Amino acid sequence: MLPINIKAKFLSYQVDEIWGRNIVMNTENRSQEKASSQPQGTSIEDLLKKNIIWSMGGMLVLGFVTGFGAYRAILETTGQVTLLKERKEQLETENKLLKGRVEVLEKELFAYRKASEAFITKPKNGDRVAQEIVVEGKISGNLQGKSLWLFLRPYQSQDWYPQGEIIISHDRTWEQSAYIPDRGRFELVVILAGESDRAIFDRYLKTAMSAERYPPLRLSSSIIKLERIVVNR
Repeated sequence: MLPINIKAKFLSYQVDEIWGRNIVMNTENRSQEKASSQPQGTSIEDLLKKNIIWSMGGMLVLGFVTGFGAYRAILETTGQVTLLKERKEQLETENKLLKGRVEVLEKELFAYRKASEAFITKPKNGDRVAQEIVVEGKISGNLQGKSLWLFLRPYQSQDWYPQGEIIISHDRTWEQSAYIPDRGRFELVVILAGESDRAIFDRYLKTAMSAERYPPLRLSSSIIKLERIVVNR
């Protein structure tokens, strides 16, 4: 029969061995469970391969989109350049037509001035005048169905005031009264008017005299001015 202390040690060794086996078995079981729960093909190498494939695919898609955008931008730019060239050609054509029209108008104006000439003989250019004056002059050539009008305006202003239609006598001279309202420099201008202009000027004078108000009148740039002098009041 073994002593009690030896039996106790023997039992302690057996218990430790059993516990050690249990720990090893539990560790192995847990390792197997982790291995079985981990999905197949998810190693680091596989993950890297998948990431590389996705990255390459993304780069290809990005490259395609970028290239298409650049191609579209090139097409749009090319289209704009084409439109600008066409617009430039159109403007150049219109400019040529306008230049031709201006040349025709200048020739017509020269012909009118050559055919119809008007002169202011009194007062003289630079004279000092009173508020109410009589302007005298003469004409040469043929009016070609047009009429002459005397206009007053402040010096280099765009405000015109018709003084009346010039009536030509048999000796080709004329007289027309003019009213200079304020002190300063004024221009007396003889204008060659067509039928439409004549109607406008007549209507203006009738309305102004009836209302006793004389607002300024604007003349078109096509109006032909035959004579001009500057006077001071």
